[in-house]
Amino acid sequence: MESWKSFGIFLSGLAATITAVTVIISHLNESPYSIAADNLSTQQIAIVKDPDGWVNVREAPSISSPINFKLANNHKVYIIDKLNNWYKIKTIDDQAGYIYYDRLNILYYEHYIKK
Repeated sequence: MESWKSFGIFLSGLAATITAVTVIISHLNESPYSIAADNLSTQQIAIVKDPDGWVNVREAPSISSPINFKLANNHKVYIIDKLNNWYKIKTIDDQAGYIYYDRLNILYYEHYIKK
């Protein structure tokens, strides 16, 4: 009989814990700091990895296109688009251009709030 009492107390405690967690989650969802999913955007991040130690960032997705600027290895860039074997990238200081696909190491996605 005593074990049934213990089991009943355990279930009551478990139910109270589940209720408390549910209340906390619902409170978080109603928080003024909550962000709706449609206000979030995802940006793909890559790092420059070139055997030469730097990469040419070109004006257009072609080896014959003029070089806009160069980036050193380990420089973080944002992937804007992919055209065939070229990535359109943007740097943190808003420089843009194209890098051949095998010169980048795609890392992860970064989430941010849309403006």
